[in-house]
Amino acid sequence: MPESKAYELPDREEYPHLYEHDSSIYFAKGSRRFCNDIENYCRQNMSKEDSDKMRGFFTFSIEELEAGDLIRKLGFYTATNRTREVEFVLALQGKKIAKHDMLNHSLKRESPLWKTAESSNKETALITAAEILHDSGNPLTKTDLIGNSFFETGKEGRLIAKAAENGNLDQIKTIIEMNGEKLTKQDLMTPITSIESPAYENKSILFTALRTNQFDVVEQVLTDEGATISANEFLDDFNEMKNQVSIDPQIGDCLGKLLASSVFKDSTKNIKEMWKKLPKEFKASTENQKGYQIAFGKANYNDVKNVNKLLNNAGIVALKAKTKEQR
Repeated sequence: MPESKAYELPDREEYPHLYEHDSSIYFAKGSRRFCNDIENYCRQNMSKEDSDKMRGFFTFSIEELEAGDLIRKLGFYTATNRTREVEFVLALQGKKIAKHDMLNHSLKRESPLWKTAESSNKETALITAAEILHDSGNPLTKTDLIGNSFFETGKEGRLIAKAAENGNLDQIKTIIEMNGEKLTKQDLMTPITSIESPAYENKSILFTALRTNQFDVVEQVLTDEGATISANEFLDDFNEMKNQVSIDPQIGDCLGKLLASSVFKDSTKNIKEMWKKLPKEFKASTENQKGYQIAFGKANYNDVKNVNKLLNNAGIVALKAKTKEQR
């Protein structure tokens, strides 16, 4: 039978009444008794923390404990990080959360994972949902998370884009790594289309992460891959966003983080050209000016170092040639 990794399931022989609630006949009479039975078990056998979590879950679900009802409200439970509690109650009924329950939508609801990707629960809601599928042997793959799919009726999108827009990109990265896969620069440079969000039309995942204060995730991905980003790869995004800088100061300052980062690399010539082409709204930012100076300084240092290296190499070649002539 299905198991719950978060909560130890009751012994069937010791608590047979908890496993008698798996028939539609019982639930036709209501689920309050089932709720009371579970609450009593939790109070007597679980830690106070776990018992409180289960009691909090029942506050929202006391009349909807039948498996079909729980799955229909899975988006709400997953987005509010109560998926493990759902898993526990389903397991008592001989059921489990399937991958299609998480990914699919219906005419009346969004996909639970789509709803969770835009959740304000920034730490674990998406990860908890992914762990349940991973434990069941049917994990979320990288394709599930970055590929286009219909997550609500008539609307196509990508979970990674929705997560990036709402501050949950780090959870997507963690889930992908659960399966031994990796996010790459190519994944982060994928544009977010107007179907997913008109406000971010044609902006990359990378740019969206930058303006939503998640650039640390981008830095880690590029560092792990040994990749860098250059001026021409993001200039168009900043040019298109100039009218929103005055509305959102965070957008106005975010360029400085990128330019000062170790994953930004370009020549002094390209950096100068980029700065000339930037809208004045971005060049007015003190943070962006600092980032520009840092980037230009590093590029100039590398240019000088490379020139000296070439000169040294040329000198060595000339010296060898002269020595050869003297022989």
